[in-house]
Amino acid sequence: MKAIIVDDEQIALDNLELTLKEFPEITEITTFRYPVRAVEWLKESYVDVAFLDINMKQMDGLALAKSVKELHPECAIIFVTGYSQYALDALRLHVSGYLMKPVRVERLREELDYVLEKHPLLTDNKKLFVQCFGNFEIFLDKRPMRFQYKKTKELLAYLIDRKGAFCTNGEIMGILWEEEADRVKRYSYFRDLRADLFHAFEDAGCPDAVQKQRGMLAVVPEKFCCDYYEWLKGNIDAVNRYRGEYMAQYSWGELTLSSIKMSE
Repeated sequence: MKAIIVDDEQIALDNLELTLKEFPEITEITTFRYPVRAVEWLKESYVDVAFLDINMKQMDGLALAKSVKELHPECAIIFVTGYSQYALDALRLHVSGYLMKPVRVERLREELDYVLEKHPLLTDNKKLFVQCFGNFEIFLDKRPMRFQYKKTKELLAYLIDRKGAFCTNGEIMGILWEEEADRVKRYSYFRDLRADLFHAFEDAGCPDAVQKQRGMLAVVPEKFCCDYYEWLKGNIDAVNRYRGEYMAQYSWGELTLSSIKMSE
């Protein structure tokens, strides 16, 4: 999930950012000391959850929350404040949570679990959720899925990008190692990645999410809830999540991004 923090006190801003980094489901954090700048940023960027201080000089958090909801109605709002008297006003805005400073990890965990339960795409009945817009990420039961090798995640990302089409080993290796000349070494590593991929899905209880034929691999799209796949179907929540980025950490994703932009 993408998160923003808005607090005009730098120490409070830094402390909450540091705490949030302990939660793997938060894949991206953007911070602001000035609410007006946050509003301008939100006009061009999607966010899943916003942590807002209430007592700020430039714009109070209640007014900021209204602006956030106008731009992104599906965004979860969690107020973070040292003043308990604002709780009733927060409830009237139907916010997702209310945290008192200093923020305790246990309370933050509770609020994030609640947000995950209400996430418009993560509420799909499938166990596997794939995020393609922004940076690529895959969630198993609403927690980031882990692999033994970092490159396994990129292998999966490419298979997701191909939307269920079978890809040859040679094609995949050409994508993953564009400049690697040692074919023997490259194939040995690829076999490790392939084994890691299948073991990860077996451990997740989803052994049929990835399939193989002789010398080829593919995902089974129906086994995943994926923002890109939902975007292709015209799902409004997925359409709202797209903000001009697709698998941003992988250069080969630019080709699909170009086709997305052409269809806008």
